[in-house]
Amino acid sequence: MAAVGEPSENGYAERVIRTIKAEEVYPSDYQSMAEAREQLGHFIEVVYNQLRPHSALGYQTPAESETIHLAAMPLQIFAPTHVILDL
Repeated sequence: MAAVGEPSENGYAERVIRTIKAEEVYPSDYQSMAEAREQLGHFIEVVYNQLRPHSALGYQTPAESETIHLAAMPLQIFAPTHVILDL
């Protein structure tokens, strides 16, 4: 959360909310709260995260960016640890 009196810290959240309103809420005519929840969930999970390119990610979708980021990470294998209790 942003500190009190520091509205500049809310920029990313405000931009996401603006995008959701402009691209999903305002053009839609929801018939019920249940329909609004369902359509907003679909918009965020599918459209915003998987289909819509983001300028902050080099015009990739968040899903593409995550896939590329994870592929570039070295594979880490963790050996099981053994605990020996001295009783």
